[in-house]
Amino acid sequence: MSLDRSYSVRLIKILPYLIMSLVVAAIVLFLAGFRLKREREHEKEDDDKGGFPGYVAQRLHLSPAQKAAIIQVDSQYHPKIHAQVDNLNNAKVAYVSLLSNPTASDSMERAANRQIGTQQMLLDSMAFENFRKMRAVCSESQKPEFDKMVREIAVRRGGGKEHGEKEHRK
Repeated sequence: MSLDRSYSVRLIKILPYLIMSLVVAAIVLFLAGFRLKREREHEKEDDDKGGFPGYVAQRLHLSPAQKAAIIQVDSQYHPKIHAQVDNLNNAKVAYVSLLSNPTASDSMERAANRQIGTQQMLLDSMAFENFRKMRAVCSESQKPEFDKMVREIAVRRGGGKEHGEKEHRK
């Protein structure tokens, strides 16, 4: 009888750690699945429209020389951005993994959270610089439409609304 009881006590002590490990595994799988889905959607967009440069060329009616310049800017940007997205995702996974670390302190949580912020800031800076280079290719008459397009992309990626747009509640 005492053998069964000691086994149950040990199992009860281990159970929270097992549950936290399962939660972390589920979150990691969710993030990986979400990333894979985004990559597949991005590849489909690339196939359908000639990628982002094709979309820009079509929307702004770029000349062949402008389109070639946009393609060159984009080709320099993509390897860097994919590496930075990986860094951001790794920072998020490290942050979430603190849940299963019983010795994780508040300072460790804050440091991991700051790392996510730093990685996101680097990603945003890279995107901004890429858009700045693309905008330089545009003529003065194309720049307002390019600016509008970039605002739309920022709103769509951020899941937000244009500045000044009111929230509609159902």
